[in-house]
Amino acid sequence: MKNLLLLLLFICSSSIIIAQDTLITSSSNNANSQDMYIRGYNDAIKYYKSYKAAGNSVLIASSLPFYGIMFGGASALLMSSAAPSDENLDYPDLSLMRNEAYAKGYKKSAKNIKRKKVIANFFAGLGIGIGLTVAIATSLDPN
Repeated sequence: MKNLLLLLLFICSSSIIIAQDTLITSSSNNANSQDMYIRGYNDAIKYYKSYKAAGNSVLIASSLPFYGIMFGGASALLMSSAAPSDENLDYPDLSLMRNEAYAKGYKKSAKNIKRKKVIANFFAGLGIGIGLTVAIATSLDPN
C-alpha cells in the first residue's frame, strides 16, 4: 500500500511539474511575441517611407481650385483606408517579416503613418485650394 501511495504521489507531482513547464514556455512565447510586435511597430516608424506617392496625389487633388474638396476628399478617403501594399513596406529584413507578430506590428504602424500623412496632405492641399480660389475670385472682381 505504501508503495502504491508513493507511486501515485510521484505521478501526480511529475504531471504538475510538466504542466508548470508548459505554462512557463507558453508565457515566454507570449512575451517574445509581444516584443516582436513592438519591434515591428517601432521599425515601421523608422523605415517606412513609401507613403509619399499617396500623400502627394492627395495634396495635388485637394489643391485644385473650386473642386479640391471633392477630388481631394475622395482620394484621401480611399488612400487612408487602404493598407500599404507589401512591395511598399520598406521593411529592413525579410527574415523579420516572416515572424507573424513582427509583421503585424509593422503593418499596423505603416498603415497609421500612411493615414496620418494622407490626412495632413489633404488639409494642406485644401488650404492651398482655398487660397487659390480666393486669389482667382479677387482677380476676376471688376472693381
